[in-house]
Amino acid sequence: MHTTSTLVALAATFSSAMAVYKGFNYGAELGLDVYKKESEWELEFNAAQGLAGAPGFTSARLYTMKQGDTTAPIEAIPAAIKTKTSLLLGLWASGGAAGFADELTALTNAIIQYGADVKGLVAGISVGSEDLYRITDTAAAHGNTDPGLDPATLVGYIGKVKDAIKNTAFAGIKVGHVDTWTAWVNGSNKNVIDASDFIGVNAFPYWENDHQNDIKLSPSLFKDAVSQVQSVAGGKELWYTETGFPTTGASSGAAIPSVDNAKFYWEQVGCPNFDKINIWWYTLEDQGAKPSFGVTDSSYKPLFDLSCSSSSSSTTSSSSTSSSSSASSSTTSRSSSTTTTLSSSTGSSSSSTTSPSSSEASTSRSAALSSSSETPLSSTVVAPISSNVSTLTTSAAGCHASSRAPLSSISTFSTSTVSSSESVSSTEAPSTSTSTSAQDTSAPTVTVVTTSANNTPLPTVSPTSTTVTAGAGFVSGSLGAALAAALMVILAI
Repeated sequence: MHTTSTLVALAATFSSAMAVYKGFNYGAELGLDVYKKESEWELEFNAAQGLAGAPGFTSARLYTMKQGDTTAPIEAIPAAIKTKTSLLLGLWASGGAAGFADELTALTNAIIQYGADVKGLVAGISVGSEDLYRITDTAAAHGNTDPGLDPATLVGYIGKVKDAIKNTAFAGIKVGHVDTWTAWVNGSNKNVIDASDFIGVNAFPYWENDHQNDIKLSPSLFKDAVSQVQSVAGGKELWYTETGFPTTGASSGAAIPSVDNAKFYWEQVGCPNFDKINIWWYTLEDQGAKPSFGVTDSSYKPLFDLSCSSSSSSTTSSSSTSSSSSASSSTTSRSSSTTTTLSSSTGSSSSSTTSPSSSEASTSRSAALSSSSETPLSSTVVAPISSNVSTLTTSAAGCHASSRAPLSSISTFSTSTVSSSESVSSTEAPSTSTSTSAQDTSAPTVTVVTTSANNTPLPTVSPTSTTVTAGAGFVSGSLGAALAAALMVILAI
């Protein structure tokens, strides 16, 4: 009895830690100063969940807590409750002190109004979005005029949010920040990393137009960006908060927007990480944006096959969401003498206390890249970067816009495939999907031998053990599943 109760408790503990979020970024506006209502949010969330060939897109990343210019909670929240859509909540932080105070009030009102009904749906809370990038000289040099935020003020805001949710239904929810990967590797922003419970990374190889950014190289460029953040994150979780590739628009260096290229990027960057790492794709639908990153048309019909085929998803394996994963085992490296600059344009934001408008801005963001070694994310042969200075660029449309072309997207790729003989890191993000694909062919196995109270082996499915096999995405969840399997054996006896 003691064994059974212990296994139940442990299985419950590990199951609660197995949630992996998969969804899209959503702007708060339909147009300039036209804010989405609950019914419109509900329509979008249902559309995401019903995508042909791509089940499980049940999460949404938001940029503000406010409904328009009020301090009422954003109407995405009741829509999320109705559709069981999880939320990476966001507070816009670059609208001045008064604007942030309104965001805090809206957060408090959301807790009061929806409380426990929404708590189980909250993946985390992001304080700001790309605020650190927007204060850089590089951003100004590339035409950015939108306000940003200095690290000290941002750290203070993060602390205010943590204080606001203490002793409420939101107590214990992770609070962090989302920014360009170049902002994260800037040493002057280390205190923001220290203050954050998670690191939201935005990365867009499409915008790296001063580097060789042909679509075939984009998976490796994305991985390199993530590796840079890993090296400075101090073990904090990395979440992929924005990434994608446009289907239409102007070329950016060697990157050419097209449906085929967007599909390739989805298969090589998205598929290997979906259901394994927290990821919010950019974006579901943004018809009319230039460039357009949406994976569907205005009626939410997919523009390409969104299913993750074995031929594409098996080329890249996922690594830990924690920066404890080592990037040093990579075999293809950027030259140690290379100084690379990555820029992206961030969405327009308002300097007033209101949310940023939905109009598209095209500013570029850049920051120096440190050298790193990497393993390509695809089977493409990647030539080492020469020792000259390169510039990588990224752009994004308005942060609250219904469409936005962001710079960075978030987390980590592994440098090797986990085999059945290798240990499985407890820091890696597990898959919550019950389906398997070709990427599961190198699945680790977990063997559970059950015994009675007097240590006499109990009958098992095989002569000596019960073996639970999972796919490549079965990482930190492996132990939980193993415990559950052991429990089933005990109960059967």
